[in-house]
Amino acid sequence: MSSSTFIFNNSAAIELCKQYSLGKRQFYKAQLPRAELRRASLSRVDLREGDLNHANLKNADLSYADLRECCLNRADLSGANLTGANLAGADLARANLAGAKLIEANLNGACLSKAYLTGADLTKVNLRQGDLTGTYLNGVDLGQANLSGACYDDDTSFPANFNPVIAGMLLNCTVEELVNQFNYICQCSKCYLGNQLTIKYLHSSRPDFDWLNRFKIEYSAQIIFDGLPTETITTLQLRWFHKWINAFIQDCSQLIKKFPDLINSK
Repeated sequence: MSSSTFIFNNSAAIELCKQYSLGKRQFYKAQLPRAELRRASLSRVDLREGDLNHANLKNADLSYADLRECCLNRADLSGANLTGANLAGADLARANLAGAKLIEANLNGACLSKAYLTGADLTKVNLRQGDLTGTYLNGVDLGQANLSGACYDDDTSFPANFNPVIAGMLLNCTVEELVNQFNYICQCSKCYLGNQLTIKYLHSSRPDFDWLNRFKIEYSAQIIFDGLPTETITTLQLRWFHKWINAFIQDCSQLIKKFPDLINSK
């Protein structure tokens, strides 16, 4: 039976919207199965561990909402604004995030860590810079999804034959692994530009982000970290570090044509 044949739970939805309009934001473990919440304005709402199975949330504003451990099985989220939403551990199995007209759901920067998306419709979904660490994506067609800058790790389950690197995703790793990656690029730069120019570009390309100041640039044009090399990093830190890498590569490319190709060839 499709979700369109269900009778939607209007009374619970009306009461939720009423309480929200009065300033309430906490709806922990709310029971809203099959709720009719199309186009609802629920920015920053707290629906942790709520039951929203089969709910109609089409075009709803759920930006920065707390939807951790929420049950959204077969929910219609097509066109929903989920910018910055926290969907960690949420059950989105067979949820509709695209819609019949392929409306783009906005999940820019959303946290989907350890969420279940098995069988969900993610056609043309914007998952740019999202957190997909430990996320279950089995049986999902990611061919048209925007995954640029989204983070994943060894526990992320991808569909068969999907390549996260080609999709522009970032592998979440330790500081040591990041430093080794950057030092490899620095070594390539030194081969063509020498130490002094490499050091200059390392300094000039470093973004203004406090955590990045913990990385020291030595006279050998190598980077060392002021802390434990096995220290894990946050998704935000990972993105800023990659911004530094990308800016450095761009600076080097001003003097070395096709510098990214040279890095890959080595």
